[in-house]
Amino acid sequence: MITLDNVTVKSSETKLLNGVSLRVAPGEHVVIGGKTGAGKSTLILTILGFHVPTSGSVVVDGIEMSSRTVRRIRRSIAYVDQEPVLRPVKTIDALRAPFRFAANRHQMPTQGEIETMLESVGLEQSVLEKETSILSGGEKQRVCIARALLLQRSVLILDEISSALDEQTSGELLEHIRAQPVTVLAVSHNPSWLNGFDRAITLDHAQVVSQ
Repeated sequence: MITLDNVTVKSSETKLLNGVSLRVAPGEHVVIGGKTGAGKSTLILTILGFHVPTSGSVVVDGIEMSSRTVRRIRRSIAYVDQEPVLRPVKTIDALRAPFRFAANRHQMPTQGEIETMLESVGLEQSVLEKETSILSGGEKQRVCIARALLLQRSVLILDEISSALDEQTSGELLEHIRAQPVTVLAVSHNPSWLNGFDRAITLDHAQVVSQ
C-alpha cells in the first residue's frame, strides 16, 4: 500500500507538490496522468525518498518515510525510469546485476526464468548476448522492466515506460503489467495506459484534480 497524506514538496519557493493526498491499495494498479510539469515525476521521486516533503507524510507498506526508513522502503520497490541507464555489458549481465548484491543474492533467477521474463516483455532470447550499448531505446526499457519484475518486489513504480514503444508492443506490455499480483503505480501519457488500469489519477499544477 502507498499513502500520501497532504504532501507538499517545495523547491525554493515553488511548490512541486501542493497538498497531495493519495492512497493506492495493496495489489491495486493505478496510473497517473497530467500535463508536463504537473508534478507526476516529483510524486514518484517523493515516494522513492528522493524528495523530502515540506509537510505531510508518505507511507509505503506500513512504513512512514524518513531518513531512517528510506532504505528499507526502497527494498520493497522496483522502479523503472523512462530513460533507463544500463552499463555497457551483455544484456544477461545487466539483468543479473541487482542479484549480485547481498540483499538480492538469494533471488538470483535461473536462465529459464530470465528467458521466460524476456519473452513476456516482447524480447527474443538472442538479446541476452547483445551489448546493452547497441540496444534500441525500446529494448532498453523492456530489459529494465524485465529486471524489475524478476526482483519480485511488492510495489512496482513505472515512469513513462512505454514512451519508446510502438502501439502494439505497448499494448502487450500493458497486459503483462496488469497481470502482476503487486501494487503498481505508473506515470503515463499513453491513452491506452490511462484507460487500462484499475484507476487513473490526474495531476494539474502540482495538485490532484481527479482520482
